[in-house]
Amino acid sequence: MSETSPIAQSAKVELWIVQWTSTVASEQLRESIPEHLGYILDLERANKVFGSGPLFAPEGPDVGAGLTILRVASREEAEALAAADPLAAAGLRTFEIRRWILVEGSMGIKVRFSDSTFIVE
Repeated sequence: MSETSPIAQSAKVELWIVQWTSTVASEQLRESIPEHLGYILDLERANKVFGSGPLFAPEGPDVGAGLTILRVASREEAEALAAADPLAAAGLRTFEIRRWILVEGSMGIKVRFSDSTFIVE
């Protein structure tokens, strides 16, 4: 890839993907979800969450899995935040961390889905 290629010239935003896998039936997760959501919202307010939400099976049912994209400085920080999530700390979910370099896409406003607010940047 040459230095003049669009990818070489892109912003290359480094993010961390947390892929959550349930260790219990989704029904067992439900009572702990409010605590998990509170934790993720706190991270969002600290500007550490790029996006987060549940993953579904191809047929559509909730399988207790999820995906969180963190905006943090290192794998170690991503792992520490994931391990501190109430569902992970209680052993109800495991996680896998992957580094993601965002090279395509655009955004001009910040939308907080959790409280329906937005900021034009």
